[in-house]
Amino acid sequence: MVSDIKTQRQQAIAGKAKKLHLLQYIQQSEVIDSIVRSCCALALLPLAKMWDGLRVLVRRAVEEGVWDILSPLFVYIRNTWYSASRLPMFCVFGAIDRTNNACESSNATLRAAVRHKHPNIWCFLNALIDLEDITEDDICVLNCGRAPNRARGRTVLMNDETIRGLQEDVQRETITIDFFLRQASRRIEGVYNIALDLL
Repeated sequence: MVSDIKTQRQQAIAGKAKKLHLLQYIQQSEVIDSIVRSCCALALLPLAKMWDGLRVLVRRAVEEGVWDILSPLFVYIRNTWYSASRLPMFCVFGAIDRTNNACESSNATLRAAVRHKHPNIWCFLNALIDLEDITEDDICVLNCGRAPNRARGRTVLMNDETIRGLQEDVQRETITIDFFLRQASRRIEGVYNIALDLL
């Protein structure tokens, strides 16, 4: 997946969770899945609330009895992203675009067409032929004066708008940081699932 700096934070945390062998726990426990997903949403918080966000997630892990399992991930986040010099770079709050939507959409389309992680040349060529057919169909639809189906693109844009609204609410303190992290984490689930190879 081609991504910009904004989604790289989410991919890095989800990828580290996988390297720490947390995938089996994530798949077996909605609580662990929710906390790890919420960790991926930390970068979306305003800079002034990022430490509070980490504390909220640590508290959740302790209260839910999963601290022993998730503590290596929290140590990674703190040591890698929460230093005085790196925290401002980790924060993507207020960034104009959260994702590189066009590239992300194209890569998702290619990934869906290929259907294999490491395709042989024939699978790859068949996927390209299928994509060519879809493109020809889109051109015909456009030539007839209609719009091709772009539900994925609209979904990504709606997610961006929802996250922006949540960011405004958490900044105005009309929602809690915990609520923000839970809700925002659902909006970045696609990046999270790709990083964990859950698709």
